[in-house]
Amino acid sequence: MKKYRYVLALFLFITTIYFWWSNFDRNPTLKETSLKLREISEFGQADNSKGNIVSIQPFMFTADYANLENFYNKIDSYFAKAQVEGFFNENTVVILPEHLGTGLIAENEKKSVLKASNISKACELAIWSNLINFIPEYLNAPDIPNKKQYALFSMKSDKMAHVFNFVFSSMANKYNVYVIPGSIIIRNPNVKDGKLNSNKGDLFNISLLYKPDGTAYPHIIRKACPFKKEQDFIKSGSFENIPVFDLPIGKTKILISNDAWYPEAYSKNNKDASVILSPGFLPEKLDEDWKSIVKELEPLPKDINPDKNITTESAQLEHGLPGRLYSNHIPTGVSSFLRGDLWNVPNEGYTIVYNEKEILTGYKIEGASIINLWLN
Repeated sequence: MKKYRYVLALFLFITTIYFWWSNFDRNPTLKETSLKLREISEFGQADNSKGNIVSIQPFMFTADYANLENFYNKIDSYFAKAQVEGFFNENTVVILPEHLGTGLIAENEKKSVLKASNISKACELAIWSNLINFIPEYLNAPDIPNKKQYALFSMKSDKMAHVFNFVFSSMANKYNVYVIPGSIIIRNPNVKDGKLNSNKGDLFNISLLYKPDGTAYPHIIRKACPFKKEQDFIKSGSFENIPVFDLPIGKTKILISNDAWYPEAYSKNNKDASVILSPGFLPEKLDEDWKSIVKELEPLPKDINPDKNITTESAQLEHGLPGRLYSNHIPTGVSSFLRGDLWNVPNEGYTIVYNEKEILTGYKIEGASIINLWLN
């Protein structure tokens, strides 16, 4: 009997220590981070009647994802800068990068998660400090290659959706503009009463569109061709279900990142869409051989020759959004890429603007940019 008491006492002691450690230093108070705003540019002649497209390409730090307040303040600071420049009117559409919301996996996590030297360590710490919530998600995970990653995002999905929706709904309403908030990994998302919600089920990399009144269109854009590594825990959407939105700038289609590389993305509704907007993320260096990108395209776009000897930058222009717009006779498109110092995750790219067969690009900078295209 005495032995069982010792075991019980030891169990209670270990449990107490674990819960103390798990809850210690969560949601830390962190200083505001730098905007690192290195470029503000505009193309075309100002004409509010025809509308404009504003690419906000932020430079994010892990501290920006510590809590709702940090994330809100960082995003709001970029929107405020664009407003001061005179870029916003009732016909403005704002586009932000892919995976801008994915970093919210660190929301309300321990300071050690935010300070982790790489993404693998950050995820492991997040799992160990949330075992009570993680274990049921792992046990109920679908039969997929990476159940651990699925369970991590699944247990955080509801809160991530709430923060993401609150911030970008607020931006749309506060600045009276349409907002494409980049993308976020969410579990079986839907829009109800104008708000983004997470539900039980598969994970998707998604984007959506907020109206100037702060409500979201019910049509969610699910990434049709996630990168090969993403497919281990993220389910693919379909090109057939990507909607076309009737906006002041024209009929607009949203293609998440490398979806814009696929001819199938343009095979339906391409005659109706006059604008393609693409939240982007590029985990490879622009001046390196594009073979590493090709390996992540699964399936490989049917008209791409993987043996071609070109750089990632050239491939982006030739096989990505600009090249596809040109071959499909679509006059306008903008792509915005995520930049930041985020758990040592590689990120490259610069805003690409395609307008009437002309490619206009932002600068190659280690920082943020705000680029405005007036439609004439």
